[in-house]
Amino acid sequence: MARVTLDHRRCSTIILDTASPPIDNLFALNFYRAGITRIVDEVREMERTRPERIFPLCSAWSYPATLPVQFDWFAVTVCNYLRLVGLIGLMNSKQWHQSDLHDLERKKEIRLACRSFVKEANPWIYAWRNKVSAHAAMTDPFDTDNIATLVQSLASQPAWNQGRISIGQEQWCIGNDISEQIGWSITYEFDRLAPRFWPDLGEPLPADDGYHDPDYMNP
Repeated sequence: MARVTLDHRRCSTIILDTASPPIDNLFALNFYRAGITRIVDEVREMERTRPERIFPLCSAWSYPATLPVQFDWFAVTVCNYLRLVGLIGLMNSKQWHQSDLHDLERKKEIRLACRSFVKEANPWIYAWRNKVSAHAAMTDPFDTDNIATLVQSLASQPAWNQGRISIGQEQWCIGNDISEQIGWSITYEFDRLAPRFWPDLGEPLPADDGYHDPDYMNP
């Protein structure tokens, strides 16, 4: 019997028993992890070896055309992975199996629990996924989205910030509206999440890297 800890902060509940899983097919856990680590490796290599070529003179148009999309891929895939971990945790605690999910109230409970789990684990990636990566806020505006937030959802560009490549660092101002997105870094967020979800991966965060405030990209 193989028991795999998926959340090391909540090891008493989020452990996957591969001999008796709550869901029969969980290949996605491995697929998501592979995708996440590939993106991190590629971006980390850029940070280590090519910052002066990616961002000469801070030109907005000097980075690889796929770099902004890597932030989208990362945000969507991390949220998918975390939602699945949250689902396994909920089903373990309720002693549910996939055959128990015909009930509408249980489906509603799953939606709320998975969303809450992702928001607690990383609210910045969750917000970016909702406003930019899954679809641009401009194409699905909420009543609370101001014009600057809508425009930024189509126009955020990567930047070089404190040794890391970040996105969303700029705040758009249109009239009296100020965009509500918070900038973030792929490698920082991965290294921050790794001890909890992937302790065999990630790199230690320096104490003086300047990224410890929740609004670290928009001080």
